[in-house]
Amino acid sequence: MELMNIDRKATRSRVDRFFKNDLQYYLLRYGYSLHDLVDGIPKEPINEASIIYQALRTCKPLYRTLIEKYYLDGELVWQIEQELHISHNSICRLRIEAICQFATNLVALQEFHKIEPVLDLRVMQHE
Repeated sequence: MELMNIDRKATRSRVDRFFKNDLQYYLLRYGYSLHDLVDGIPKEPINEASIIYQALRTCKPLYRTLIEKYYLDGELVWQIEQELHISHNSICRLRIEAICQFATNLVALQEFHKIEPVLDLRVMQHE
């Protein structure tokens, strides 16, 4: 599915809840912490933690940086704005794009590796 069909704001809310509430569960199941998502999780064996890591790693570099700084390092939006020299309007837009790309990558990698059930954080627009 293309990013065009994604309800970006609803997906942002769902991914936000995932990173703030559910991510630790998936990582701890396999003995990892939040910092391992930055430092590296082995691609093998294939499990939820390695898929989440790969989904993050396959995001565009700026998107990955935004996700890591906001969700994994706990930086505030204004801190990221200053550090990356990005305006408030731009960072809000870029964060939504980053989240949508992460959610799409996550589904694609799960489908590729035949992981069931698929954790789909995307919310699709109703046409």
